[in-house]
Amino acid sequence: MKHKIGNASDLCYRFLLHINQRYGDIAIMAKSNFFEKISCSTQESQVQETYNEMFKSVFTINTVDRKCQCDGYIDTRFDDTDISMLIEYKYDIRMKDKIERARVIAQCVGYLHKFEESGMALPKLVFIGDINECMIIHTNDLIKFLDLDCVNWDIA
Repeated sequence: MKHKIGNASDLCYRFLLHINQRYGDIAIMAKSNFFEKISCSTQESQVQETYNEMFKSVFTINTVDRKCQCDGYIDTRFDDTDISMLIEYKYDIRMKDKIERARVIAQCVGYLHKFEESGMALPKLVFIGDINECMIIHTNDLIKFLDLDCVNWDIA
């Protein structure tokens, strides 16, 4: 393994705790129309816009960047910790289905490879979200896939 990016479980926990403290109250989310907007989304771009609004509010950032062709990238600081996160949006996938989940995670590993090839620091977290659910994965759990010899990165 080439890289190790901090304590995985602690960072993911603190990230989710921060969102909960800043935005997790259902009443606050209801006032922001997050649930209404996300559930009324009819395409991936609307899902992206809704999550991006939430991330901007939670992290008090002006924009969600797009680096290495991923749907979003955040590089900010919270709770005295530097945080960087690759974001992948989908319209509506069955995240409980292992094959669907593996497909989108593999897509994110492809983006991580692009970060590595570009000489950029790998993001610490990967966020995947659609209209029904979302998940967050620490990059440490995905790094091992960057060293696989059987992947043709030219077509990935």
